[in-house]
Amino acid sequence: MIYDAKTGRQSTSHLLQVQLYMYLLPRSPDQRWRGTRFWGAVVYPEGTEHRIPPESIDAGFIERLADFMQKMASDMPARRVPSEYECGRCELTGADCPERIGPEPVVS
Repeated sequence: MIYDAKTGRQSTSHLLQVQLYMYLLPRSPDQRWRGTRFWGAVVYPEGTEHRIPPESIDAGFIERLADFMQKMASDMPARRVPSEYECGRCELTGADCPERIGPEPVVS
């Protein structure tokens, strides 16, 4: 069983993170996990536990992971999808980033 204890709000990304561990650990250089099929679980402070069965690491998961990795390793830059939330936390000005949304950052 692979447990991941979280401190924040529940998120689908937490489940995907554990699925990555479940997929990658049996493929690590550490031979003792070779061929092991893991269960996973995400646990939150209030005691909620989301279990993830080994069957979730199926052909579809592996295909989506391969697609994601190919995009991450590509020379083509990712499509920019700015949001007011993200831009509000970024120090780049509109002169540096024409896609900036919202007010300019405050220089301290």
